[in-house]
Amino acid sequence: MMLAAGYLLVLSAARQSFQQDIDNPNGAYSTSWTGLPIVMSVVYLSGVFGLTKYFENRKPMTGLKDYMFTYNLYQVIINVWCVVAFLLEVRRAGMSLIGNKVDLGPNSFRLGFVTWVHYNNKYVELLDTLWMVLRKKTQQVSFLHVYHHVLLMWAWFVVVKLGNGGDAYFGGLMNSIIHVMMYSYYTMALLGWSCPWKRYLTQAQLVQFCICLAHSTWAAVTGAYPWRICLVEVWVMVSMLVLFTRFYRQAYAKEAKAKEAKKLAQEASQAKAVKAE
Repeated sequence: MMLAAGYLLVLSAARQSFQQDIDNPNGAYSTSWTGLPIVMSVVYLSGVFGLTKYFENRKPMTGLKDYMFTYNLYQVIINVWCVVAFLLEVRRAGMSLIGNKVDLGPNSFRLGFVTWVHYNNKYVELLDTLWMVLRKKTQQVSFLHVYHHVLLMWAWFVVVKLGNGGDAYFGGLMNSIIHVMMYSYYTMALLGWSCPWKRYLTQAQLVQFCICLAHSTWAAVTGAYPWRICLVEVWVMVSMLVLFTRFYRQAYAKEAKAKEAKKLAQEASQAKAVKAE
């Protein structure tokens, strides 16, 4: 509770600080600290390497369930808030769902703050990896996992720093919807509940990447959003599509192989039973 209260105070203080720059012609959020993604990238990558080595010959840490539950529940709540806030602010500002030119003025300040909160949460999401390393789930700390976290941290920094207005919110809206589904599943899994959409999570992520790729391409071509930032999003979505599709195919092949092995085992057991009769 103390950590949550402290985090909310940080967000409130940041909002007040940005509010003072609301008339900045480059946008209030252009003052976001450039050193943050640099520092966090170094801390994250060195932490992953160092902790993995540290636990190499040690037992996995136990007693993390309550911490993980609190974290996952927080992620559900913050992402639900982002989805609702994005939609409400778009409506309040008189914007359409897509096709909005970058507006760095006071009218888009509140929408820009929601986008900034979404970006800021990318640093909190690095805890995903911490839980894996502490429990020695090293097979989950793949190139895809680490690359995904670092890339999105930097991509959202670019968006917030250089173009936090207009359609900048759209990718955050799509990502927040997926994260509501994903962290709800994680929370339910910790409670031992079955999740009806578990098998569709990777498919939903692939759909998200396709939608965001189409949107960023369209925004670049029509000039609805700065093309340089659109290129960053295109790179993110293409690389995510390639890596997640590869992961999905490998997981599907593994699942199919397991089902085939189970089927063969059942047939062998039935044949043995018939022979015994």
